[in-house]
Amino acid sequence: MNWEIEIEKSREKIENAFIDYRTGLLTKSTCHGVADNCLHVSHKMLVHRSQPNLFVQTMRFTWTGFHLHEVDISINPPASKSSIKKVKTTEETEEFTYRIASGLYAAIITEILPDSFSLKGDEKTKLLSQKIVFGMAKTSEAALEVARKNMKTAQKQSDLKLIEDHERAWKDLLHTGIHLDPNDPDPHHIIPRAQLVNSTVHSIMAVTASKTQTQALGADYQLVPNSPIMTPDYCYNGVATLHSNSLWKDVQTIDEAFALRDTWQLTLKNHGCDGLVYAGAEGLLQAMVLSFAGLQFTSEHLALGTDPEVLHNEIGLSNIRYKNSSIDIYLIKEDDVELPEIHVTARKLTKFAEKIYACEAGCMLQIEPISTQDMKFPIFVTKPSTPILYISHSREHLDLLQHTLHVESKISHAEHYSSHSSGISVYFWYFFGAFFFLFHFCLIRLVVKEYWSWGSTPQQYSYRFRLQP
Repeated sequence: MNWEIEIEKSREKIENAFIDYRTGLLTKSTCHGVADNCLHVSHKMLVHRSQPNLFVQTMRFTWTGFHLHEVDISINPPASKSSIKKVKTTEETEEFTYRIASGLYAAIITEILPDSFSLKGDEKTKLLSQKIVFGMAKTSEAALEVARKNMKTAQKQSDLKLIEDHERAWKDLLHTGIHLDPNDPDPHHIIPRAQLVNSTVHSIMAVTASKTQTQALGADYQLVPNSPIMTPDYCYNGVATLHSNSLWKDVQTIDEAFALRDTWQLTLKNHGCDGLVYAGAEGLLQAMVLSFAGLQFTSEHLALGTDPEVLHNEIGLSNIRYKNSSIDIYLIKEDDVELPEIHVTARKLTKFAEKIYACEAGCMLQIEPISTQDMKFPIFVTKPSTPILYISHSREHLDLLQHTLHVESKISHAEHYSSHSSGISVYFWYFFGAFFFLFHFCLIRLVVKEYWSWGSTPQQYSYRFRLQP
């Protein structure tokens, strides 16, 4: 909702806008220069996470300096589309309807804001707020009834309570996540930047319905809740998505956000994550987190299949649900160490949750139980390649696993990285050998040619080089 705010005596304005990814709040901050002071306008907007039929916006006008002035302020709402029909106006609200498709109508009810008002000389601040609701049904009359019911529900709560509920819903939605150090960028530009990951997750969550969103969008279009997410079998069974530029990117429009969400859903469905994708926004987020580092569930264990070749900076995966436990996996660099090691903790979600065990690549060293205390595992590179970490509720399964992986050899991540980074490239030696061979071949050919052609030198040329008495 791009409202145009005009302030009397305003000389110039400086504005900025940002999204809080943790709360889903869009804030537009504007400083209007008036005389020797700044009239700051903080415009906050949100689509309520647990009530997706409700839009809330607030505008706070505040003098930032000591000198207060009396000014007139005008608020111009955005122009409505010609397809939207106004059907009723009261002292507090306006009602609109429009046809979405054949047999589907929407109704919008907005609280009326004043067209203009004055900020008195003794007023430091002033707050305006507005609620906008909508409803859908098969007829315009039925859609209006749904919207009116939604407006009554929204008006029973204060703006502060609605914003708090919205922020709590976003916090509950972001139950799991990806953690990257913004001050430790990948030198090889394989892992996306932290800001890009946050932007992608927020854009997709903003256009994906949550399983808890059961408020009526309309009697015929209500969202169906899904079962809890605990152990998603065989998700994610593909290559880690951290390298994909087509999956982690900024979006500029709502259409781009929907297209990116569809791409993610298709990718995850094709790699065993159907159950999580169909579980709503919560499930989709967990599948995205699993795919980022190639974390895969099987019937007996959870395997971290990240390629050691790309592990040059710190990565964290938090609150992975497994066997009634919450697992945190972090790749952390120790002091003065270029490469990370794996740190794992587990927290029981129920009193009778099973014990969890973990081992490194190949499971050839000691198998350790994991708990709330930080447990550290080294990263190894094996031949043939295996996941760098295994987690299971069965110690016996991990004991037997090393005999089924058939690992021929393994070296530490540091040794592997050192041998690749310090050695000269194979291509260098290939071109050097080819150049060495061609150079000596041409040299030998030239010498042989000169040797065999010496006796055939014309006599008139040979006399020229004789010594004169």
